[in-house]
Amino acid sequence: MGKTIIVHLRTYKGSEIVRGENDKVKNQNQTLKLKYDTKEYYNFIDTMYRNGWGRVKTLAAKIDVGGETDWDKYEAVSDDLFKKIDAEVQSKLKKVSNKPLTQDQKEVAALKAEMAELKELLKNGKGDDGMKALKAEYKELNPTGKGVSPAWTKEEIEEKIAGFKA
Repeated sequence: MGKTIIVHLRTYKGSEIVRGENDKVKNQNQTLKLKYDTKEYYNFIDTMYRNGWGRVKTLAAKIDVGGETDWDKYEAVSDDLFKKIDAEVQSKLKKVSNKPLTQDQKEVAALKAEMAELKELLKNGKGDDGMKALKAEYKELNPTGKGVSPAWTKEEIEEKIAGFKA
């Protein structure tokens, strides 16, 4: 019997690892052992990103010298070979990030970026279009001393201020 390399992988569904209480992984995940350099191995790593496996860790790669059934008794592969196998697995997984975006995905990304920019402006007190000054002026001119309703637009506030001044 020849020497067969067995690759031990842990695969995770989703694009990122979600952890819950006690730092436990919440993602669906599984471990599997595949014979290296076989059709089954290459089919798995070629299709893992299409099947929803977003993260894969190469746990170990060991040599089965024949007849052993206990994983701990297998011989470890060299560090160079392990690094080569891990790099091969990770490079196949990164195909999903190199996939070109559709037009809808580009529009969503642009809207998200614009929304984040607007949130940052509001957080820093900028971009209120003078609403703070209008609200203060309305409260000062209002005989009851009440403030502005949150539902009022800038134009409505300006109309009410003009009504107080008339």
